[in-house]
Amino acid sequence: MFWRHVVASSLDEVDGVVADDAGSETYQTEHMGLIFSEGFSFSGFERDLLFIGDGAGSFSNLSAVSGLDDPNDGRAAVVADFDDDGDPDLFVHNIARARHRLYRNDARRERSGDPGFVKVRVQGTTAAAEAPGAVVRLTRPGGEVLAQVVALGSGFVSQSAPELIFGLGVAGSGEMGQGPAGLGEGGQAAGGLGEGDGGQLSVTWPGGALEHFGAVTSGARVLLVQGEGTPRVVQPRPSPFADPAPPGLRVDVGADLARVVALDVTGAEHELDLSSDGETYLNFWATWCAACRQELPDLVQLDGEDGARVVTVSVDSPDDRARAVQVLAEQGADFESVFLSPWMLEHLLDVDRLALPTTLVLGPDGELRRVIQGAIER
Repeated sequence: MFWRHVVASSLDEVDGVVADDAGSETYQTEHMGLIFSEGFSFSGFERDLLFIGDGAGSFSNLSAVSGLDDPNDGRAAVVADFDDDGDPDLFVHNIARARHRLYRNDARRERSGDPGFVKVRVQGTTAAAEAPGAVVRLTRPGGEVLAQVVALGSGFVSQSAPELIFGLGVAGSGEMGQGPAGLGEGGQAAGGLGEGDGGQLSVTWPGGALEHFGAVTSGARVLLVQGEGTPRVVQPRPSPFADPAPPGLRVDVGADLARVVALDVTGAEHELDLSSDGETYLNFWATWCAACRQELPDLVQLDGEDGARVVTVSVDSPDDRARAVQVLAEQGADFESVFLSPWMLEHLLDVDRLALPTTLVLGPDGELRRVIQGAIER
């Protein structure tokens, strides 16, 4: 059963226009339209939050360090292992600016050792095939019981994947889910992958029937079909994500940037050919950015080295263009320098979100190879 409670309020007058109700065309165009067209927020730009359990009954706020503290009015979230690497990723739907965000969970890859996991799907045969409300338990070696409920709906207008992910921690670390090796008495390991170091699986189906499915190994992906009593092994389907572009960049690695439109010091537009014999370093900077000014001697040295070409793009305001030219001259820079253009703002970057300095490294054909945020290290 899914419930959605929609709350609406009507206004007698919106910007001098009488609106009969909140769902009217006038309300949508005159009131809601202004909110989105002028970048306002329903929630006062209140940021999204991420909390992680510490295993002792408390939670830690990891919103900022995880990069999930988005101010764009998050309205729905889907939790699923999109890349099939054994940890839950997060898809968030917003109602402003960047509407959809897919967050890759890197917790496992950044840990020492190999944090184990077991992934489980269930299939009912006497009631709903998805078996909502079923309770899946994984009894770990040593007796600890991990339990999850199959809940297909979670949050506002959201539906998560019907797959349960049991995190096992790192073997020998004493983390949650770990215990001494060995199963004692129990069922057969799923897929014959060892001695069932993941634990013993059981399901309480909707209606109350309890069914044991035996042992599974760490890293197993299984389907539990009601009445079969033995897990069906599911083959891995890894789908690695590409590393995301930095915030404020509108292009991804692999994009063709052989030709872009820039401004000269007078404000005139011209097409910039970024193809070259070697790599091109397209550097975004500003005179008010201390790190950018400190980086300039390294850029001067880099230009022409092993065929490298440096092109700088100043994001200074028109009034400060002369200052940018002066700063470059003081550093002895004779590489090509241009200024931010409307074309770049539309196709290349969001200057309000891009950290400076940022350098795009292009191949000889203008293909974006990598992105360097911060000063170039030499």
